Amino acid sequence: MKKHPLSTYAFIWFCNLLAITIFVLDFEHFNFSTETWVHFVIWTGIVVIARLGGLFAFTGSKLSYGWATAVEFAAVLILPFPLLCLTLLISTILIISKRVIDKHPEPFVGPDFNASNIVISGFISVNFFHFIMDGSFGEYSFAPTLALILATVSFALFQMSIITTIIALDEKINWFKAPTLTTDSLISETVFIFTGALLGKMYMADPFIIIFMLVPLLYLHKLLSRLKDAKLVYIDEKTGLYNYRYFDEKLTELFVKAEERMEPLSIIFVDMDHLREINNTYGHNVGDEAISVVGNIIHQEAGEDSICARFGGEEFVVILKDKGLLEGERVAERIRRKVEENILVVKDDQEVSLTISLGVATYPDTKMNLEDLVEAADKALYHAKNSGRNLVKVYTEEMGEIKASKLG
Repeated sequence: MKKHPLSTYAFIWFCNLLAITIFVLDFEHFNFSTETWVHFVIWTGIVVIARLGGLFAFTGSKLSYGWATAVEFAAVLILPFPLLCLTLLISTILIISKRVIDKHPEPFVGPDFNASNIVISGFISVNFFHFIMDGSFGEYSFAPTLALILATVSFALFQMSIITTIIALDEKINWFKAPTLTTDSLISETVFIFTGALLGKMYMADPFIIIFMLVPLLYLHKLLSRLKDAKLVYIDEKTGLYNYRYFDEKLTELFVKAEERMEPLSIIFVDMDHLREINNTYGHNVGDEAISVVGNIIHQEAGEDSICARFGGEEFVVILKDKGLLEGERVAERIRRKVEENILVVKDDQEVSLTISLGVATYPDTKMNLEDLVEAADKALYHAKNSGRNLVKVYTEEMGEIKASKLG
């Protein structure tokens, strides 16, 4: 189990306390009615099912986090805020209970933060909505649409910002390097939240119309799942990186382009040191976690323009487009240092040190064909392993030898 930094817990509790404060301050302004309680019962059921992941089970696919987000934002728009908080509290208790039954290693960390994030982001978005509707804009015909768009955008921005902050604190990475800020993540999250806005708006117009919305949403979700599954043929399940099949196809494509344009192309071969000893000493579960940690660091440190893949076992490869020998060496050394600085904490607070060896080769510095380039990177890695491990070595044809990195 990963040991979280103190800053992670501090931020979680800050968000929890802020959400509780919002609930308490807003509760006294709420007027209860029978109709409101009916909506509360309906949407509590929907939110609970969505957050537990069973809403789309009968379609043959699991509920993704995105659709839970859509349902949650619809609830933000429909329910008075105190009842929204109560709905999230009920769903959080049920999620934690399920985690305890399933013997999750951290049953209490996560569901509370997710609920607090919705409360905080929802409170801000609802106030933006009322700012438009109750202000000078309220008399215009376009006010409801403008208010809904502003509420949706503000919810998306604040929710993603809070999630990005917790990831940056927990992984000790630059805020702007968090995986939540990739183009695919931002687009998909925005689409889901706008879907939630549409769902909420249609429910407020006619609650029974949600029955007709459910069928297309179910099959749209199933279609997206199939598209995602098609992409998964290129994804390594353990690390989330690309697999060797994708690397092989992409490297061929990029090498042809590099030849045509006479642009540099670097590849880095990475091999974990002493993984067999880790497996023998601590078990394969810890070994799998070590592989996942190293894969995550490689992805974070290589940069967005890179292509990171896992060969299988303890071997990884990085393709650096438009990066020359010196830049490739710097990236490799950055990855090596980050892995070396990372301490994997396992059961009984035992600490496991991780190191990797790396080999770098660059076209056109090496003036090689594709097969020669791959062989050069592999040869550099071989020399790194045989020279004591935890090293970066680069292959340069001009020098006629493999030399140790001087960046460290």
